[in-house]
Amino acid sequence: MPNLVLGLITIASLMAGVLTFTITAIRGSESNAEAYVTASETRGQIDRSSLRYVPGCVVPLGETITATIENDGQSTLRDFGDWDVLAHYQSSGSVSADWMSYTATGPAASGEWTPKQYSACKWPV
Repeated sequence: MPNLVLGLITIASLMAGVLTFTITAIRGSESNAEAYVTASETRGQIDRSSLRYVPGCVVPLGETITATIENDGQSTLRDFGDWDVLAHYQSSGSVSADWMSYTATGPAASGEWTPKQYSACKWPV
C-alpha cells in the first residue's frame, strides 16, 4: 500500500512537471511568433524605404553640418528615434565617425541630429 501511494505521488508530480513544461513552451512560441510578425513588418518597411544622399549639397555652417537626404522609397519616413545616424568626417587630417542621438525639438546640440525640411540647396555647391 505505501508503494501505491508513493507511485501515485510520483506520477502526479511528473504530470504536473510535463504540464508546466508544455504551458511554458506554448507561451514561448507565442511570443516568438509575435516577435517574428513585428520583425517582418519592420523588414517590409525597410525594404520599401530608400534614402539617397544628394551629392554636392552639404552646407557647412560653422559647427553645424547640413546634409540633404532624399526619400526615394515607397513608404514615409518615421520613428526617427530608432534611427542610427553616423557622422563621418575629416578633421585636422584624420578621419572620424561619431554616432549622433536624435532630438525631436529645437536646434540640435553637439552630437545630436534632427530632421528638418530644408530646400535651400537646389544647385551643386
